[in-house]
Amino acid sequence: MAVATNATMLERDGSAAKRPIAGRFVSDWLLDLAALAQSRSSVPRGRYIVLWQTADGVRAFVKRGRKIKALDGIDGRLDTAADWTRLSAILASLKMKKLPVAVRLADDQVLAKTLTFPSAVQDVLEPVITNQLRRLMPWPQAETQFAFKTGPHSGAPDMITVSIVAVRRRALDSIVTGAAKAGIDLQCIDHDAAPDASDAFVLMSASGKNIVKRASVIGWLLGCLMLVSLSVGAIGYLEWLHVRQSDQGLSAQILGLKKRLAQHEQHLSAGAAAMELRQRLVERRLQEPAAVQIIDALTHAIPDHTFLTGLELEGRRLVMRGLSGDAASLIHVLERSGTFQHVRFTGPTTRDHSSGKERFMIAADISFRKHTPHRKRIGASSQEALR
Repeated sequence: MAVATNATMLERDGSAAKRPIAGRFVSDWLLDLAALAQSRSSVPRGRYIVLWQTADGVRAFVKRGRKIKALDGIDGRLDTAADWTRLSAILASLKMKKLPVAVRLADDQVLAKTLTFPSAVQDVLEPVITNQLRRLMPWPQAETQFAFKTGPHSGAPDMITVSIVAVRRRALDSIVTGAAKAGIDLQCIDHDAAPDASDAFVLMSASGKNIVKRASVIGWLLGCLMLVSLSVGAIGYLEWLHVRQSDQGLSAQILGLKKRLAQHEQHLSAGAAAMELRQRLVERRLQEPAAVQIIDALTHAIPDHTFLTGLELEGRRLVMRGLSGDAASLIHVLERSGTFQHVRFTGPTTRDHSSGKERFMIAADISFRKHTPHRKRIGASSQEALR
């Protein structure tokens, strides 16, 4: 089962969307370089303390590897700065204040959802989940921190099951602030139903901040090295130019400058052709529909009595397979959405005896036009449409 979180993305991005493409490339490269020296595990190494928040209050454990032992004398809740200060004093009395700490959230502190998607969307799973959370979360998307696990679907081999745990970021910030003020070495915040679980949903980890700090140091060192290199190169070039001017005559210098000018003109001509080719490729790519756009359009167009079992995309031609309570009405519904044109059946509809629905196969041409489609309320039945 794969485990992922949007914490890394949030640590990296920040205002990255406002930076040029080259700036984002350099930033991601530095972060990847810094991550090579970072442990892949989100939980602390060696011996550490697990603060398991339950409905009855906090329970503390000391964990090392798979061994776990309960700590007596730690109870109550961690809602205020005074609670964290009291916890710090207890840990100091037990000579454990220097141990790293992992906070495990209770079930009533997070929002858990289980969704089902076609396995074909695994390459774009994170934006699909973000789009779904925008509709499911009771708070703004910018304040959402989430982690998810993926696994196979028990009933359909071409589907995957995604378990999602989300929490409002202000809840995590209050824990981070309280631990920092109390001098507690907070390493991660996660969620699981048991204190000894090793595959918890990691919602926030100190490793991301450490990677960002290390990347900043590496960037600063590389910048200094580049500045020194440029300075040395500039000095060397000036010395070489002085010697060259002393040894050669004016006619030789003019001839050399003409050759260099001709080379630059060739480079500019080649660069203009490359830029024109790149522009054509970009325009062609923008005209092709993305998988996320297609799934979003199908989510709003397909009625509640219909769900899909397969999608095939060849250029701008989309083939849909699925089951429907009224397959004949899908032609009009899909064409009315404005996204699909020339909708037609590619085979006869048959009755599925197990579900009582009609099994169909429909082909359509995709045409994303500038319009505002009718957006219906997404409920549990619309989740069925994505299955």
